[in-house]
Amino acid sequence: MPYPLLILVDLIGVFLIELLFLGDLRITQELPATVLPGSETKVTVNVEKGDLSGFAKLQIDLPAGFTCTAIETKGASFTFSDQKAKFIWMSLPTQPSFKVSYNLVADAAANGQLPVNGRFSYILDNERRTYDLATSTVTVMGDPAVALEVPPTPVMDNSN
Repeated sequence: MPYPLLILVDLIGVFLIELLFLGDLRITQELPATVLPGSETKVTVNVEKGDLSGFAKLQIDLPAGFTCTAIETKGASFTFSDQKAKFIWMSLPTQPSFKVSYNLVADAAANGQLPVNGRFSYILDNERRTYDLATSTVTVMGDPAVALEVPPTPVMDNSN
């Protein structure tokens, strides 16, 4: 077998092994498209990890104007500092898929289209690997006072 063909077969083999073992690794965030300044909303992150086990870290990078607190961690330690939310597992949950959630808080002065990025880092075959989450955009717009206004109750006139 010629040398270049041997390299090609080797690369295809490595690709297929990764596809078989990690082809089902998929992580998605359920973020709202828009939020009001000063509001809070629940964000759910769906992790489909297959047989992956051991140490892992999910990091969500929030833009200035947002903070967050953990709701459901599935056994991870949670920290939020320097606009980074971190879920760290010493050992991932045993289920092939699970959900974590956090409370996203928009600052009262926040506005515009703001990107939310993230990555999932894990160990496979004694090597650190990273899965980048798709960038989501949250638009902060509107006046928070408008959302708090209660429409007036109509008065019924029964004088007829």
